[in-house]
Amino acid sequence: SEQMIDQLNLRGSISIYGKLSPNELVHYYNEATMLVVPSLYEGFCIPALESIACGTPVVDTSVGAIPEIVKTAGVIVSPGNSAELATGIQTVLENRSYYLAETKKIQHRCKQNYAWPAVAYQTSAVYDKILHHANH
Repeated sequence: SEQMIDQLNLRGSISIYGKLSPNELVHYYNEATMLVVPSLYEGFCIPALESIACGTPVVDTSVGAIPEIVKTAGVIVSPGNSAELATGIQTVLENRSYYLAETKKIQHRCKQNYAWPAVAYQTSAVYDKILHHANH
């Protein structure tokens, strides 16, 4: 990827970071114009969730749980379709205020439904339901 950045003369426009602390992640999500995740396969895209929680719109592909997370807080494109990806990025850039407002609307739902206490409670409820059915 760094070789491609050099070949395309994008060194001044793209930064690659190693492992970041949670505080550094929040800083970069807050500073970003958008998060772009061109995944071909994804289960549950935690970076999309983190980005929305920080109020940053997302351009992502329609794989895994991504559409459920992103909803109107960004643009969903077909995996492997670079033209759609470019159009999605351009759409967010040209309509930034709209996507920032939509991200703010979804931000609370993401924090409420996907925070660790909520996930732990939901997981516990599933186990309780399974155990209850197993005992009856």
